[in-house]
Amino acid sequence: MLAKLYLTLIYFSLSFVGLLSYSLTEAMTADGASINQSSDIGNKSAAIDLNLLVGKGLELYNMSDYQGALTWFDRALAIDPNNSSAIINKARTYYNLDKLQEALQWFEKALVTDPNNVVALNGKASALADMGQNEEALRFYDKALAIEPNNVNALTNKGITLSDLDKDQEAIVYMIEFWRLILRI
Repeated sequence: MLAKLYLTLIYFSLSFVGLLSYSLTEAMTADGASINQSSDIGNKSAAIDLNLLVGKGLELYNMSDYQGALTWFDRALAIDPNNSSAIINKARTYYNLDKLQEALQWFEKALVTDPNNVVALNGKASALADMGQNEEALRFYDKALAIEPNNVNALTNKGITLSDLDKDQEAIVYMIEFWRLILRI
């Protein structure tokens, strides 16, 4: 029981410290992809339009206006249905709206085009964990960590999921690794 209390405290600390550790660029794109990444449009004007549309969606997302953000991500996807930034951010938005099934579908769509996208892998795992599919979630956290072993989000989320499965000793290993990375020790 004491281990769960420590893990909960670490989780809330992570939420604060994790936010401070990201650069402005990462916070703005939030998907591991360039905001103007699009599929072979070849039209500079369209790429700029996509930048503006996704950027406006991210602006609203960062203000917790998730419904408004969805509108802008959908506009970007109407121009380029394979825009990875719009797809992943739409998935993240659904996740924050607690529409886990929709989030899961959009994370899966992102993984079809880029199976190694760590943000999409972590997002899919988080949605699965929140849906009570913890063992399946662990598989996707492991995939994310195989690609990016120092990903603090995947480390923390895996630790929390292990704790939810009453595997507190394993969970602590991931939390310690998180703190080692954050404190750079």
